[in-house]
Amino acid sequence: MQYIEQNLALFQNCIKPKIVTLPKSSPRRLVSAHCRSWSFSPSHVGHKPYGFTLLELMMVLGIAAILLTLAAPSLTQLVQTNTMSSTVNTFLADMRYARSESIRRGG
Repeated sequence: MQYIEQNLALFQNCIKPKIVTLPKSSPRRLVSAHCRSWSFSPSHVGHKPYGFTLLELMMVLGIAAILLTLAAPSLTQLVQTNTMSSTVNTFLADMRYARSESIRRGG
């Protein structure tokens, strides 16, 4: 119950914007920066909100692209090796099947 009362108090403070007087060259503005860190989760009260910035996203995508370009040649070789191995194994299985059929038919 105490947690709900604390969050209600925080929410009510965020509803009322504060007016801050800036230098004479700039007009008065509504400032509610103290509400940005407010959260419903009890373990995150007063912490930054979840998420990431566009800069962080672009950095991760750039690093992922570099790693993919380095891994692509070895991936191509791996696919070719697996295709050859699969073909050989299929051929050997067919040979074993043919042998067992010839034995079964008395040949």
